[in-house]
Amino acid sequence: MTKLTAKQESFIALMLKSEEHARRGFDVLLARPGYEKLFDALEEAGLFNPSRNPAPIPAGEPGYVRIPYWDALDYLEAVAKLSGERNDIHLAENVLAVVKTVSEAFEENPSTRDNYHTNRKFAEILGFVPTTTITEAHLSFIPEWLEGKYDQGMVCHALSKGAMHRFLGSQSPDDWIKACTILRYCTAVIWIDEAALGEKRKRPATVTEDHWLKELINHHTKELGRRAGKLSAEILLDRLREVFDQQRRNVPSWLHRPAVEDNAQNHEWLGPENRFVDGLRDVLLSWVDSDTSTAKPFIEKLLTDTSEMVRRIGIYVIGQRWEILGQLYSPLVHENFFTDGHLHELYCLLKNQFESFSASAKASTIEAIRHLEQATTDEEHLRQLKRVQRKWLSAVIGKGYEPADQWFKSLMTEHDLGGVSEHPEFHSYMEIQRGPGPSPYQVQELLAFAELGSVVEELNSFQELDTWRGPTVRALVDSLEEAVILAPTTFLKLLPKFVSAKRPFQFGVIEGFRRLWIDADQTSQSIDWNTAWEELIRFFEQLIQTSDFWTEQVIEDHNRTPNRDWIPPAIADCIKAGTRSDNKAYSPSLLSRTWALLQILLDKLEYIQDAPRSDATNQTINWPRGKAIEALFIHALRECRVGDQTRKEHSGVWEIMKPTFDAQLAKCQNANFEFSTMAGNYLPNLEYMAPEWLRVNIGRIFPSTFRDNLKCALDGLAYTTVSDSLYDQLVKSGVIELALCDQDTDRRVRERLIERISLAYISGNEQLDSPIFGYLFQPQHLEDLQDACGCFWDIREEQLSPEHIARILQFWDRCVGWSRGLPTPPTALLSSLSRLSCYLQGLGSRETEWLLAVAPHVKVNYNYDFFLEELDRLVDTNPTEVSTVMKAFLDSYLPDYDFEDRLKSIIRKLAQLGKRQDAINYAEKLRHLSGMLELYTNLGEIAGKRQRGLNVEESKSG
Repeated sequence: MTKLTAKQESFIALMLKSEEHARRGFDVLLARPGYEKLFDALEEAGLFNPSRNPAPIPAGEPGYVRIPYWDALDYLEAVAKLSGERNDIHLAENVLAVVKTVSEAFEENPSTRDNYHTNRKFAEILGFVPTTTITEAHLSFIPEWLEGKYDQGMVCHALSKGAMHRFLGSQSPDDWIKACTILRYCTAVIWIDEAALGEKRKRPATVTEDHWLKELINHHTKELGRRAGKLSAEILLDRLREVFDQQRRNVPSWLHRPAVEDNAQNHEWLGPENRFVDGLRDVLLSWVDSDTSTAKPFIEKLLTDTSEMVRRIGIYVIGQRWEILGQLYSPLVHENFFTDGHLHELYCLLKNQFESFSASAKASTIEAIRHLEQATTDEEHLRQLKRVQRKWLSAVIGKGYEPADQWFKSLMTEHDLGGVSEHPEFHSYMEIQRGPGPSPYQVQELLAFAELGSVVEELNSFQELDTWRGPTVRALVDSLEEAVILAPTTFLKLLPKFVSAKRPFQFGVIEGFRRLWIDADQTSQSIDWNTAWEELIRFFEQLIQTSDFWTEQVIEDHNRTPNRDWIPPAIADCIKAGTRSDNKAYSPSLLSRTWALLQILLDKLEYIQDAPRSDATNQTINWPRGKAIEALFIHALRECRVGDQTRKEHSGVWEIMKPTFDAQLAKCQNANFEFSTMAGNYLPNLEYMAPEWLRVNIGRIFPSTFRDNLKCALDGLAYTTVSDSLYDQLVKSGVIELALCDQDTDRRVRERLIERISLAYISGNEQLDSPIFGYLFQPQHLEDLQDACGCFWDIREEQLSPEHIARILQFWDRCVGWSRGLPTPPTALLSSLSRLSCYLQGLGSRETEWLLAVAPHVKVNYNYDFFLEELDRLVDTNPTEVSTVMKAFLDSYLPDYDFEDRLKSIIRKLAQLGKRQDAINYAEKLRHLSGMLELYTNLGEIAGKRQRGLNVEESKSG
């Protein structure tokens, strides 16, 4: 061992003082050349002792742990890299000895094996040291590294990119064997209990996370086959037999792996099955390519293996390397080989290679198919046998062998056999189709039909036949919409003809015009919208004013093809789009006609039967009658605005519309939930349209006797803004109190209600001593007070006046005073209040009292980062007060990290502003944080120098 200087001995002794000292020591060593020379001294000092490898420790939340990082790992890794670069055997053996000692200690302290940082670094070290220094004993620790609970997949990843790569890149057969050892450990199978169909079963899983095992197999099987074909194939063969073991899983192999090759039909979620099939398959192909003479006997044995999956892989490999392995086929040809289990691979072999078969092989193949087992003479059984024979024959027809072609042709004439499957090579074939499928006519074709005036006839004549692959009505509707958008004037002329069109196409033409209107640029219109709206409304009237429309039978299909039920909400959407904005609206002369259409829709459309349990607004605006109700409100607003523009008032307009609103409101008694929801949502608009009507009816909109209607109205209210006058009306009518008392109110709705109360408070429309706040200041409503805190926090960047801020701080003061009277501190509320420190500009006695009240609780819900940010701001002008608050904070909680170095910044400022001893005390408490030990040392050294300077001055003066 290199003799140490006194300075080096002192340095290592200092590293032993604490984990932070050790971390800083390793950082200093690695920053200087020759760091490896101190390895023996560090080891002798015990800095690599297994006891220093930390186990997981509980985190802040129950059930969570934190995995500390062992700072020696970076040093060990650096030394390992150096040993590999220099081929320094002695240095490598030193590092591996530490790996061995620590890994062996897992048995004494099993929890340390859950330190995934250590496990990963040890796996990486195997990829850095000279390969000759790694023994089977070192590799034997891999299972223990993989046994950790947390992120064990990184061990496999490290081995894959490091040790496996180097072992397989070596020219030494010993290293190839080591690579196979890693493969064996990483592919180990465990069986996990799963309950299914009322009985206990087990499913296979690998000790390595599937993602990383897939990476290892995909990256290395080619080289494994080339370097160690037999050994790696035997390992994967054992794994494959275990996973597909018939005693454990008595089902056909194709249920778990439909195809040996990569195929969309394979089940990607079945990790072990896929990994071992892929691995053995690719190893065998590589082995055959590099050493056919040794691979061939091995593959020949696979063909007669007891495992069906193994035989399938053998058949696949023959098919892929036919020129080399084709002679293995003929001995297999007998009727017992043409089984369901071999279907996919044998079918593909025949389809791809039959043409190159010898005449005798072709004849024997057809003969084997002809003599497939026939257990009975039952007619249905015979038909099934012929179907099976025809399926096998479909693989070889058209390959130049006349007997096969003639036999297949003969079987095809037997119509009772049914058709041939589109995918005869699979037992079952899953296919996913997205979208409505193809359209029978493209957009340009529909435009041509429209020009000829025959588009409705062409649309009506289409019959949907193949609902899976063929053209669909739904796709044709989509094409029609696009055609309308491209040539609206042409289709406008044909609109009267669409009265006789089938319902899907009536919907398509309506939707096309609606989309065109929404996207239309008013400055460059391609259509005369005055004429268009006249024709559209006439079309709507012709459709829904007839009784036949509402009584016809409605048929749904799996493509969600538009039907009669799609048309009324489409009309409502058009009316809504045409009245929403005064800058883009149809002529006021049409309003009376669209109002009449809305009356029909409201009368005919079905109500929501059951009150929405949550999010009533979203359900309403997506329900046909809800769309009509929303269109009613928007239409009414448009009529009132037109009245204001033309007659400077809209009371007369409202009187015409009022009976409809009265009728709808009268139905809001455990029914008509759509109107309740929209009335709540459009409450500010009702205040504009009919303030007196609203004053009289607000209690009916929010009825205490019909709780479901009340909840729907409150849900709608949550999505809109509330003026001061409207808030006052809600309070006076008892709606706010009623909503607060309803404990079943959806949480999102209640949060919005508390937000309204909070905003009313800071604007002076609500008082802390009001009944509303009196209700909130009850122990069971702590969450409401937290929501109020959240509201005040959210508006911190708004332009708030000093009066606004003063009211927020008064709320804080009230909460602190009220909380002191509770049996236990409301920690979550006090933590939420800490965020209001953003409004503090200075710290007097009262403000300091608030901070001291919340400081011990800011760890709850992770508010301490925001709290420390504000203390860092306030310490510049209030060091004494901030120091007092810091003590209260650190007495209750020691953070695990220093976000944006705020703690260090506060401590430095305290030291600079006359609170050095406090700063030293706080830094000492926080020495476990990165960089804090250095700050503590620096503060102590400065304090020591000052003290020595004072002593010198005292001595001189003495």
